[in-house]
Amino acid sequence: MDLNRNIAAAWDYRKALEPDVFVASSDNLASKTLIGTAPLSEPEAKNTDWAMDQMPDMRWFVDIHSVAGLLLYGWGHDSNQVTDKSMNILNPAYGGKRGVFPDTSPQHQYGEYYDRGGLDEVAVATTYMADSMAAVRAVPWIREQSVNLYPTTGTAANQPMYRMITRNSSIPEKRKGAHGFTIEFGAANDNAECPFYPTVLNNQANMAEVGAALMGLLLTAARLK
Repeated sequence: MDLNRNIAAAWDYRKALEPDVFVASSDNLASKTLIGTAPLSEPEAKNTDWAMDQMPDMRWFVDIHSVAGLLLYGWGHDSNQVTDKSMNILNPAYGGKRGVFPDTSPQHQYGEYYDRGGLDEVAVATTYMADSMAAVRAVPWIREQSVNLYPTTGTAANQPMYRMITRNSSIPEKRKGAHGFTIEFGAANDNAECPFYPTVLNNQANMAEVGAALMGLLLTAARLK
């Protein structure tokens, strides 16, 4: 079971994505990337959504993972675009057409809408966060849209933007959008039984880097309020 495939945003990958797109999601009960029986079917995923309910004015969300040394931002299932609002995750006309990245043919010219001002905020935040982490031990951090790795569905980092769309009718006009990020901290430990288990020194460095990233985000949030 993969709890980071059980969130509501694009949960049903078979309906959301182009059929031949590689996606790390599965409805096979034996798979490590099992998406669950329904969106938010698992208590941990419910808790994530509940926490967002308790903070209706939330603007920033960070999901912390390992390992890759990446700072990722949404959307996760296709490239971002800022011109066509009709191209969005709720539009059934684009069902089965998402996930081809980069767009290589006319029939796959889909991009997920992201407000221009919101993307500008994301650029500021992720640049500051990446610079803050790199300053800890002079290791460059790559900041990129998460779809650059592979299309993802049902992820926590996409949920803040998804909620802003689905609950728009109850949101005051002046309310600003929310943004989600994923910190893929650390590097694989090839000497461990599981490469996700860091050495003591790497673990200490990981905590310092993530702490710097979170402080960078807090300072950015204060500037962009």
